Amino acid sequence: MDHKQIINQAIEQVLSERLLLSPGDTACHSSDSMSYVFHKYENGSAIVGWDGVTKSFPMREVFDPNIVQARAIDIKLGLA
Repeated sequence: MDHKQIINQAIEQVLSERLLLSPGDTACHSSDSMSYVFHKYENGSAIVGWDGVTKSFPMREVFDPNIVQARAIDIKLGLA
């Protein structure tokens, strides 16, 4: 399994766990190459922002890249 496949699998696993973010957490969406600061959930959306830019993504599609990175390491080591 190559690096991209490992990351994609880690993202899928983390999203399936439906972990909620807290204000101030780092947040990403797989359609966007940027990471943001999570602000809040509102009407089924995750509101995130960085450096004056505010975006909204479906709340069940936003993840913490730090958790994904840890999961990817587990996958690579055969622990997940």
